[in-house]
Amino acid sequence: LTPDAATAGTSHQGDLFAESLAAASYRLSGNAAGGTYAQAGFLVRKYQDLNQFDQAGLRLGLGHETDSGRWQTSIDGFFDVTYFGGDLFQRAAVLDAGLRRRLGSAADLRARYEFQRIEGGTGFEYLDGWQQQLSLDSGFALASSVARIGYQLELNHRRDLQQGADFLSYSPTRNSVYAGVIWPNVAGWSAEARGEYRVSRYPDPYVLNNGTLEVKRED
Repeated sequence: LTPDAATAGTSHQGDLFAESLAAASYRLSGNAAGGTYAQAGFLVRKYQDLNQFDQAGLRLGLGHETDSGRWQTSIDGFFDVTYFGGDLFQRAAVLDAGLRRRLGSAADLRARYEFQRIEGGTGFEYLDGWQQQLSLDSGFALASSVARIGYQLELNHRRDLQQGADFLSYSPTRNSVYAGVIWPNVAGWSAEARGEYRVSRYPDPYVLNNGTLEVKRED
């Protein structure tokens, strides 16, 4: 998350952390067939010793959803703020739209689109820009479980990082395919297994070693 060379000194060190996550929503108007609601959530991660990696995030937003029986739609707007090591990491304005179509009682199709306009904090200006995600998946019943398979495309266009003659890209294009199985009742518990394969390609090569080395990154 940070290009600060001082963080390299933590290599091979171990630590413990505690993490808490909470989210809440409140219906402002409407009913089960369609309504507007407010949402809030936060995430806090605290390390025992390496507190330069502490993280905190807050999300506030409004959304509207409809359910006509066969079709479900949702559109949400959020404001996200994230802190890293006690400093502002990034702010983001987020638009999220979803569509679901039921295919009988045992299957469905879902689509989701998210756009984020991102502004990095002081020292993280290389994150300025936008991110888009498009997800498509399908679910179907299998005996006592539900299977889902899907695909996600993520596009990033960031300012990226120029340090003297060196250059680091933060603008990958990511393609993911995934599959999972959900068991809604295993001795009173819900269980899920999921596998995912993701490929990230960076359109601009990294320039390293004071501009003497170019590396085309692919993860």
